Formats: sequence, structure tokens, C-alpha cells
Amino acid sequence: MSELRASRRCWSIEHWPEPLRILYHALLGALLIVIASTFEAAGDAWRKAAQHGDTAARAARAWVRAAVGHHDALSALEHAATGAGCALVGFGILQVGYAVLASGRDRSVEPFAEPFVAWQWAVFALGAAALSYGVGSVMYPGTRVLMGGITAAYVLVPLIYRQQVARAALAVPQWFTAVAGAGFWLFLDVMWKIYHAPRVHEAPAMVAVHLGLGLAGLVGVSWGLGWFARRTAWLHPTPTGGQ
Repeated sequence: MSELRASRRCWSIEHWPEPLRILYHALLGALLIVIASTFEAAGDAWRKAAQHGDTAARAARAWVRAAVGHHDALSALEHAATGAGCALVGFGILQVGYAVLASGRDRSVEPFAEPFVAWQWAVFALGAAALSYGVGSVMYPGTRVLMGGITAAYVLVPLIYRQQVARAALAVPQWFTAVAGAGFWLFLDVMWKIYHAPRVHEAPAMVAVHLGLGLAGLVGVSWGLGWFARRTAWLHPTPTGGQ
């Protein structure tokens, strides 16, 4: 029995060397982001193939509509799936954050306790400005300034409140996941609706349904992933020494 316990202890991630724990969470986060991006790209390619007259793609989409029994069923499912995919991206970001937190698990002080100096803030501000400009430049016309501002907030707010963000990642992973994924949902879903509104002329009720389903997918999957993470050390590191 003691040998069995020793074997389980050896395989438990809590007892892995620190570099291995860091690598595990970083690779897991990257893998989740790649998986979500792959599914999003596949769905987008499928939709574009149908728009360009691909027989198989159009037949498959027609089958989904017939199976659900509503002409807008596919669009509704796509929006819900987009929200779920953004939650998976957010969970991947959470795991990358855990890789950083795992590096300070055995420290006697809280991670990120040291304040940034002026030159570091200057670098962060320039980086946020460059990233905001880059994101804004590839956004839909009419949404570039808004999305650039959101991007800057996503970069700077966690830096300003980094201790609070680190605590939230450990205490409420479901909400960290949802907030991290929300930026991508805004990019893929909300901004798309804003840009296409003058051309598509969708009924406001239908727009609300689509965005509501996307938000429900984001929040629901984030909650599920966070619930699961809090119950397994493989997805949630133990608190750091300073916490």
C-alpha cells in the first residue's frame, strides 16, 4: 500500500519539479488556444465554402437547418459555438498564467509584489499602443478605434492590477476564463455584427438572440471549465507561498 501511495505521489503534478510544472501549464495553454483557433478556422472555411457554392457544404448546412427545424438554426449554433471557443481560448490563457504562478509557488512573498519602475511602464505603454494599433488595423472599418481601446485595456489593466488578477486566477478561474475570452468574443462576434449591420439589416431581436447565445456559450463553458479546474491539480496549481 505504501508503495502504491508513493507511486501516486510521484505522478501527481503537485510534486513535479518547478520547471516541469511551468512547462506543462504553458504547453497545455498553447494547445487549448491552437485547438480553439483550429475549430474556428474550420467553421469559417465551411461557411465560406457554402457561400461559394460548394455542394457538400451547402447540403450539410441545409441538413442542420432541417434537423433543428428553423431557418436561422445554423447561425444561432455558430454564434453559440463561437462563444464556447472563446471560452476555450480564455482557459488557455489561464493555463499560461498558471505557468507564471507555478514559478513562484514556493516563494515566501506574493508574486508580482514588486512595483514596476518608470522605464518598464514606458515599455508596457509602447507595447500596448503597438498591439492596439495592430489589432485595430485588421479590424472591420468603423470598429477599429473601439477594438484598439479594448485591446489596450486588456494589456494594461492586468499589469496595473496584477496582484488582484493573480489572485482571481487561483480563486475564481471560471470568471478569469470568461473575462479573458470576452475580448476574443468581442472581436469575432460583436464587432462582426456592428460592421455588417448596415448591409445585413437583421432584426434587432435576431441580433440580440445571436449575441445572447454567443455570450451564453462563453459564460457557460467558462463556468464549466473553471468548475473542473478547481477540482483537479492538473488544471489548477496550488496557491503560492505568499498567498
